[in-house]
Amino acid sequence: MSIEGIFIAPSASMPMQSVAEGTLIPGKGIEGDRYCNFTGTYSVLRISKRKPGHREPGRQLTLLSAESVEAALDRAGLSRPSSLGDIRRNIVIRGISSGKLLAAAGRVVRIGQACRVLIHRHTVPCMYNERKNRIPGMTEAIWNDSGVSCEVLRGGAFRVGDSVEITEEKREIDDGNQPPGYYISPSQRTAHMVKSALEINREKKMEYLKVDPVGVERVDASYGTVGLKFWPNEK
Repeated sequence: MSIEGIFIAPSASMPMQSVAEGTLIPGKGIEGDRYCNFTGTYSVLRISKRKPGHREPGRQLTLLSAESVEAALDRAGLSRPSSLGDIRRNIVIRGISSGKLLAAAGRVVRIGQACRVLIHRHTVPCMYNERKNRIPGMTEAIWNDSGVSCEVLRGGAFRVGDSVEITEEKREIDDGNQPPGYYISPSQRTAHMVKSALEINREKKMEYLKVDPVGVERVDASYGTVGLKFWPNEK
């Protein structure tokens, strides 16, 4: 399997830019990308399981299976985005299924010759990106094929065409202290899950306002560009 595309955005809600090569920075992400700079839509979230109060390491980098997301959209009878970069994942890989990527959680992945990343969890799609792409139904259609979240262990340069390999090396994952129903597609969530998630987000907002008020505003600003609201109304 190999890298088909590399995509970065300088800040939250900005268009993804296709680049021929990139540099991974350990503990941060791809140089020039919003999550490497802690200016991504969800950078404010501090839900690490291993280090409560810190950002989860899997927010650093995302990988996507090209053929799986294409097949998922085709099965649903939906149009494909003009670029797979519009799914808003960093590295698009050709030659592996989403199922194999998800099954590799806890495994170290080699990217190019030098780089090593650890797959932590499923990167779930969101209504924000569905609205941004103007493809109704996209969230449900690609739910199981929307990529994986990774931590950069060893940095270095890499480029389109480089090989990618899931190694045998295993490490402990941190899949985040996510709200109830987070990994379940919206159509399958119970009313209790939805209510609990709203309550948790309401409480978290107050915590985050103390440490990163700009980040709190950034989430709603991003969602606002597509007519949505992230944070629930205060009681």
